[in-house]
Amino acid sequence: MNYTKKLALSAAVLVAFGLQTQLYAQRQQKLLNKIAAKNMGTNLPKNINLNYKKFELKNDFADHTEQHELVFIGKEIAYIETIVDKADNSSVKNVFSGDFVLTKNNIVSVRANLLDGKKINIPITKTLLIIPYDQSIALKDVNSADIWHPTK
Repeated sequence: MNYTKKLALSAAVLVAFGLQTQLYAQRQQKLLNKIAAKNMGTNLPKNINLNYKKFELKNDFADHTEQHELVFIGKEIAYIETIVDKADNSSVKNVFSGDFVLTKNNIVSVRANLLDGKKINIPITKTLLIIPYDQSIALKDVNSADIWHPTK
């Protein structure tokens, strides 16, 4: 293959990759807009303040129980993951920290990139929708539909 054909093929691959990335971003924005539109008209307060709010998600499996806590502190978060083994009742606790962004569409993007103060290679990310819940608010994971309930 000569140099011109290689150059043309490389350019075509780069253009195709760029178009796919742009299409993905457009699809993601459409999905977020649909989620936000579905949530419009609910009884949510106008100015939502997540400062010092705590939310919890519990998952019960056959061999273990998982408890996830999400605490908002200023512009940062603490994500606490506790796993309890049912066989011997032993537990493991991981404490992640990071930051979050609250959009005007009541969507919270959470990124936990530190484990016990040390940077991790792949951060834990959550995209959560604020929904009404018993005179308060709860968080719904847009990927798994899990509901994070408020705690005191």
